[in-house]
Amino acid sequence: MKRRIVSFLAIAVVSFIIGTAWKVYPSLTAAASIFSSPSVAQAQPTSAPTSSSAVDLVNQAQQLAKQGNFSAAIATVDKIQPANPEEAKTLLQVKQRWADEVFKQALNKYEQGDVNGAIDLAERIPANTPAQQQYAQVRKTWFKNSTVLELAEQFHQERRCTTALSTISLIQDPALLGSQRVQDLKQAINSMQAANPQAES
Repeated sequence: MKRRIVSFLAIAVVSFIIGTAWKVYPSLTAAASIFSSPSVAQAQPTSAPTSSSAVDLVNQAQQLAKQGNFSAAIATVDKIQPANPEEAKTLLQVKQRWADEVFKQALNKYEQGDVNGAIDLAERIPANTPAQQQYAQVRKTWFKNSTVLELAEQFHQERRCTTALSTISLIQDPALLGSQRVQDLKQAINSMQAANPQAES
């Protein structure tokens, strides 16, 4: 009985993955009502986790995903204990889908110049997912550029304008070079040079 009930959860989540775009997360009210029905509640032993708790976790993850907090949604899904291989596969597909969204958010932060924020977010991507493999390809570059930007900003604060500009030129990523953070920094350095041509020690 319990396995048949839990299978409704797997079917609902599979339908969610295949039948909707990633921004659309239909509610699992129908599944929740099945798990919380009196007949089901009577059939569940009080000492074991109930299927209604699994639906609650899915609903929580669903709400977090709607809010764009995909890393927290993944952490919530991780609390669900799959009852069978089919459900485990379904939950893995959900994690992989949401992991892709985490990487997209991290990439967006990076391209806006928030390199440290991008790294912090990307480090939460679950292992053994395509998104984690994508991040692994750019991880060294992101850490390098984070250091370069911090050095350039430090040189600017020290009024070492030429050195600051030379440091920025070490960034080979057009997306980051075009970010507002880098553009603002270059403008500030150029303004300092114009106001004080001797602003280089």
